[in-house]
Order: sequence, then C-alpha cells, then structure tokens
Amino acid sequence: MKGSVGQDVTISGAGNTLTLNGNTINGTASLGILIDSAAAFKLTINCGLKVGNAQSWTNNSSNLFTVGGAVNVNNKALTINGTGDTTISGVVSNAGALTKAGTGTLTLSNTGDSYTGQLTVQAGTLKIDTINNASANGELGNNALSVILGDTGGVTGTLEYTGATASSTKKFTMATGGTAAFKVDTPETTRT
Repeated sequence: MKGSVGQDVTISGAGNTLTLNGNTINGTASLGILIDSAAAFKLTINCGLKVGNAQSWTNNSSNLFTVGGAVNVNNKALTINGTGDTTISGVVSNAGALTKAGTGTLTLSNTGDSYTGQLTVQAGTLKIDTINNASANGELGNNALSVILGDTGGVTGTLEYTGATASSTKKFTMATGGTAAFKVDTPETTRT
C-alpha cells in the first residue's frame, strides 16, 4: 500500500487462506507486502496467510500492520522488515526461517506458535509476552535452535519480554559482529 490511503483497510475471510508469492514492488524484489504510506491508516489481515515463496513483509509507515489470521510459513523464509511496527497474533506454523529486520517492532502473541525454522532478530525489536522452552510450542518457535540476535556491523537485535516471571530452556546466540539486547518490562521479573 503506497500513496494516500484514506481509511483503515481490513482483509478478512474466515476459513480462507491467502497465498502470497512475493514479487518486485517499487523496485524491491521478493516483497509479499509493502506498506509505504504517510497517511494515517491501519492494515489488518484476519484471514489465513500462506507464504508461497521466500519473501519480506515491509512496513515503512508509522501505522500498525496487524495479522490476526494464521500464518503458514510453508517451508519458506519470511522476513518482517521496515521502520514500522507489525503484530502477528495468529498462529505461526510449519517449517521456514522467521527473521525480524529493520528498526520497527514485531510483536508475536500466540502461545500456540509451532513454526520450526530458525528465528533471527537481526535488527529492531521482537516483543513477546511468554517465553517457551526449546522444542515446545510458543512465540520463540518449536525447535531446539538458538534464537539469533543482532547482525554483522554491530547491528543490535532486541528481545523484549512483557510477561511475568518465567524460566526457559531456549538458548540465545549473538550473530557474528552483532550485538544483543534483552528488555524486560516488568521490574520484578526474574530470568533463569
């Protein structure tokens, strides 16, 4: 979405799935979604989404992009990019890498997330409200892989935790040449 959209846009369809194959949009290859508008509006997708090819969803606006439907990463790489904020509250499932890039914040809020690919927070912030164990469903993915934080060139990847006290067997690794930050919003939260 580019230009002067004058109102909020909602795409819905209970029981339906929209497959995004990705294409070149405004000269950028492999984009599945691009939000690049200065107008005050929100894009909300409440139907199921299936990632047809490796792609990026880029929000370069000051408006929230919300995905309320289930997201099937379908053994493909999905990058959430841009300066704007994105929230995915639907279940993220299947194999395929999930990468947070760009300076915006990605919020994952479904404890049933069952995706099994690599989770990388290259830049910006990944915000979660629960911390799951390795190889268990949850916002950090159902696998034994370490969550990779940061990117080369000293780029910082931040994991923000908004929940209460929790312990986890999930591991975290800093990318080579990158930095990692953990932000805990609740002062009395202990981390194990």
